[in-house]
Amino acid sequence: MSNAIRSLTVLPPQDPADDCATIMLAVDVSDPTELSAFIGSVLDRFMVFRTALPPGRYAMLVTIIGSCSADEFAAEWRRRSLSDEVLSVYMNDLLAADVLLGTSDGQVLEVASCLPE
Repeated sequence: MSNAIRSLTVLPPQDPADDCATIMLAVDVSDPTELSAFIGSVLDRFMVFRTALPPGRYAMLVTIIGSCSADEFAAEWRRRSLSDEVLSVYMNDLLAADVLLGTSDGQVLEVASCLPE
């Protein structure tokens, strides 16, 4: 089994008084030896998706199921945003950008931030 992006979508604001939409990205990590390359493909897909969205206020939530810690995934995302100007701009515009490691039955195991430290 290989690593996979399961979904990438936007949830509209949940509160009429709040105009922040949430970019939801769900991934499965079954092969941690390919994590760096996989995160590269996730970032490519995220940037194309974000570029197509209208201007506005956004937060991001990446959910992971599999063999990768939230800290490891977020650290690699942050590292890459330091060297990619477009990704850096997108990350700096987000109100929140969290990575959540969970189980298939909905249990949260870890949470980490992708925002620059």
